[in-house]
Amino acid sequence: MFTTTLEKDNGGFYIHIDNHFTDLFGLNKYHPDMKWDIIPLELGLSASARASLENIEATVRKKRIPISSTAMWNPINDMLQIVTHRTPTIKGGFVTVEHVTKVSDLYRGWPLLLNHHLQVLQLPSGKQLTRKDLSVLSLFAARTPRKKIAHAHCCSVAAIEKRLAKIKDILTPQDRVAKLHSLSERLIELDLLPFLLSGVDHFDPIEFVSPHVAHSRSF
Repeated sequence: MFTTTLEKDNGGFYIHIDNHFTDLFGLNKYHPDMKWDIIPLELGLSASARASLENIEATVRKKRIPISSTAMWNPINDMLQIVTHRTPTIKGGFVTVEHVTKVSDLYRGWPLLLNHHLQVLQLPSGKQLTRKDLSVLSLFAARTPRKKIAHAHCCSVAAIEKRLAKIKDILTPQDRVAKLHSLSERLIELDLLPFLLSGVDHFDPIEFVSPHVAHSRSF
């Protein structure tokens, strides 16, 4: 994880981009004469995410209000989670502080155990959870009613119950009796809940920029 800073003027052009940012993408150091008004297209970011980003930045400049956001971005074949805080400046632009983390470094390292070719989560025990297992488990972790889980997966409630029982057996060590421990307890013990509740399909992550209530900061 690292923290980087950027600044835009009242015309919407970057006047400062921290070297952490340019170094990450192998770019030359930024100079205001380069007149960037958007993130270079070669660095990716989906059209919808770019549109959301442009709207947020325009609102900060025009309404002179701070706005924070959380983004998922995949510019270097490694999905990044970026938490951003924007604060208007006296001159009409804004200063941005970004906290950048590789998603693979989050959630106790569970993303590192994903096998994207086989579409499974390789457990330390040697066993595996399939992509569908993880989908069902994520809804279970979010306390979704069984009927809604079944509807989301186009199957019966009985099929969901059977899959959850199978998942519980997979997550329970051979030297322990599965019936003495609930599935919820195993998820807590394995520290899987943050990974399951992240709201990200780690096999097919979607880039986005989502605004939320700005944190109070002083510069």
